[in-house]
Amino acid sequence: MTEETTATPLTNQQIAESVVKDLPANEIVKEFQRLLDEVEYQKTEAKLAKARANEAYSKYGTFRDSVEEFIKEHVKDEQVSIDDLKELAEELSIELTKSIKVTFTVKCEYEFDVPLDWTDDDISDGDFDIRISSNITDEDVEETSESYEVEDFEVEDND
Repeated sequence: MTEETTATPLTNQQIAESVVKDLPANEIVKEFQRLLDEVEYQKTEAKLAKARANEAYSKYGTFRDSVEEFIKEHVKDEQVSIDDLKELAEELSIELTKSIKVTFTVKCEYEFDVPLDWTDDDISDGDFDIRISSNITDEDVEETSESYEVEDFEVEDND
């Protein structure tokens, strides 16, 4: 029959005492310094690695921007295959879009029945909501912003 012995885990203090008693004081100091030097070396290496990664990412971004600019400039150029440019753009996740701004003037006229005691001051441009929509059904067209401004507002009493 074998006897099982269970060892109790050593505390940090017990571990430290066992290490210290086996090493002369000058060796302990040297080991601490070696470990501190190793920590500093690893910190420096990490900083250098981060700097190299940032530089590589910057070069990647500059190159990608150049390719994107080339593609967008040559989309309508008949000397370069549109299909090839679209394939390249898709591989690099480059959106082949541009923003356009459409400005138009709209004159709206509404007629309301209001209580007889209403005056021109009872209604303001904030009482109206203007919605603009497009009949463009191309799935490649995406509306990115909408704004309108009421430049002139007039209330006329028809009675």
